[in-house]
Amino acid sequence: MENALQSTFQSGVRARGQGAGGTGGAGGAELRKTGELLEDHGLAFPSTAKTVSYDDGQVAVTDGPYAESKESLAGFWIIDVSGEERAVELAGRVAFWARQVELREVHDRAPEFESNPE
Repeated sequence: MENALQSTFQSGVRARGQGAGGTGGAGGAELRKTGELLEDHGLAFPSTAKTVSYDDGQVAVTDGPYAESKESLAGFWIIDVSGEERAVELAGRVAFWARQVELREVHDRAPEFESNPE
């Protein structure tokens, strides 16, 4: 994994009644211009979610989000910044309108799992 000062952070925007977590406006344009914004996507409403689970050798699909919550993930940004301090600075700009932002480091690859969990 990269040095913490060169890490990429993912900002999951947890919105309370706001729209998708896109980067529209001057802020998004600025981050695109500096090369810090790699991706941003809004997500569909939680009511459209499907939860897929695996139990006792069977895959089950249910409608709706995984957990009941007043908050949901509205979208995400993937930013490439010089370090955690810059990631927190940018998250603070989003938190101004979203009220809360979750930062997570993005790893170079997905975690490895056994192909059959039984």
